[in-house]
Amino acid sequence: MMREPLVVGVDVGTGGCKTVAYNIGGGPVAAAYREYRVLHPRVGWAEQNPEDWWRAAAETLREVVSKVGPENIVAVGVTSQREAFAPLSREGELLANAIIWLDSRAVKQETWVKDRVGAKRVLEVTGLPVDQMFSAIKLLWFKEEMPSVFERISKVLFAKDYVAYKLTGAVCTDYSMASRTMLLDIRKLEWSQELCDELGIPVDILPPLKGSWEVVGEVTGEASATTGLRKGTPVVAGGGDRPCEALGAGVIDEGEVNAGTGTGTCFEAPLSQPRPDPKGRVDACVHVVPGRWEYEMVVNATGESLRWFRDNLGYWEVEEARRRDVSPYDVMVEEASAIPPGSEGIVYFPYLWGVKAPFFNPRAKGAFIGVTHAHTRAHLIRAILEGVAFHYRGALELLAELGV
Repeated sequence: MMREPLVVGVDVGTGGCKTVAYNIGGGPVAAAYREYRVLHPRVGWAEQNPEDWWRAAAETLREVVSKVGPENIVAVGVTSQREAFAPLSREGELLANAIIWLDSRAVKQETWVKDRVGAKRVLEVTGLPVDQMFSAIKLLWFKEEMPSVFERISKVLFAKDYVAYKLTGAVCTDYSMASRTMLLDIRKLEWSQELCDELGIPVDILPPLKGSWEVVGEVTGEASATTGLRKGTPVVAGGGDRPCEALGAGVIDEGEVNAGTGTGTCFEAPLSQPRPDPKGRVDACVHVVPGRWEYEMVVNATGESLRWFRDNLGYWEVEEARRRDVSPYDVMVEEASAIPPGSEGIVYFPYLWGVKAPFFNPRAKGAFIGVTHAHTRAHLIRAILEGVAFHYRGALELLAELGV
């Protein structure tokens, strides 16, 4: 007997998978998390095994279902990191690891697209700059460097869609994920046959498109046995992590901005019409809300800068946090609060992976400037917080320049 209707969200992130059951009012009822690895077979490469996505999703689903009961779950939705895809054969065999968004192996393919198709044309059609982060250039890498794999690809499925496929057998994606491939016509909301032809990518290997709110299928008997979900439970298409994050924050109308912070920070600003940045600095993508698009802009190494300090310089903070049973970050912020604004002359540049917004220089390097013998660890922490804040301001000023 159903006690209360619950919906379950599965988030297939870069570092792990989190599954949460919510009541209809949006309150969390039960949660589970499993980590998985990023593989670095060569310098600059970053891959994941899609089976790790599914294994973590299945384990967290089973844990959550055991806590709330399968009879109470009325629907499942999936969200995930974007750009990375599982290449599948006609028989559904996984052909290779997924190349994730952190990977930087495809410089040659990125340059070829700029020369062959042109950044302006790609921007006009897709709303995106030419960047090896996006799925199209990863596909070109497979085509040139692993042709035996590329020739066998029947379909590519993005992270959340691979999990949905394992749950239901359905092959599809949603518009928000598709808008991060560099192959979607952002105005027509369909795969661009012209771009695919120019790039030499068969359009039929791309999955059918659905709205994020649409049901893609039902949990199969096999998936039910693996996850504990009731056979026949509806599975919704869901969407990319960033637009889902904006929806969760209630950011769906023009003039609103969401800042989602973790390792880095992404700003999302909804649009009522697709409006690509003429200079290609800010990505224009599809929102998960019907009739909405959004600007997306990344500030690199925001939370990662604090983690870098914790792991390399924060030995005392870690021990103090353990003694007090609090987070090391709480201790770090306490220390920083005792330092006056301006960090007494220290400036921090959070360029651990180059800089995206607002200066866009992938070769930039991080630095503390102005350090003297009088400065302490607390000054460095304060400088990190202020350096990140200044870059937030620059990002918001750029959005204002674009009319947000």
